[in-house]
Amino acid sequence: MTITRKPLIPDFFNSVYQGYATNYINKNMWRMRSCVGDFDDAMSLACLCFYDCRKRYGNKVSNQAHFMSLYKRNLACWITECANYDTKFTDTLQQYQSTYKDEVAPEATLSAALGEASSELKLVLQMIIDAPAEVLSVFRGDLNGKKRGIDLFFLRAVTTCGIPAGHAGKLQSELLNILS
Repeated sequence: MTITRKPLIPDFFNSVYQGYATNYINKNMWRMRSCVGDFDDAMSLACLCFYDCRKRYGNKVSNQAHFMSLYKRNLACWITECANYDTKFTDTLQQYQSTYKDEVAPEATLSAALGEASSELKLVLQMIIDAPAEVLSVFRGDLNGKKRGIDLFFLRAVTTCGIPAGHAGKLQSELLNILS
């Protein structure tokens, strides 16, 4: 028993438009391989292009040659757009890989370092991360124009978590030791 697909757009299936798209995509697949995927995905893109072209110009064009011309131009533009995206993405990826080839992501280093922190310090840092913007703006008020503003910010965060204020200095020095 074989399963055959029923074409969703019968005007495209086994038509001159599908034939043109097959030839054009075969010639230009190298330009957009990592963006589009395989040949079937590119043909789906060509079918979508046909549908878009028919939707835009179908009732305005009476001549088949004129519609074919519009379809060719539309398909070429879509393929070029995909190729440009593919080139930009590939260049960016290669540049990123060459720049950060043997480096560990900063988030991973921070996460590993904070894994050794005490439960109280983790609680304070989690509160700072999860705090609403309004709470943080109140905390940030401690930083404005004060010489020891960061100490006041950390003290307020510690006391908000229900930890005694006397532990703030110890937790702050623990955080600085972990981050250094």
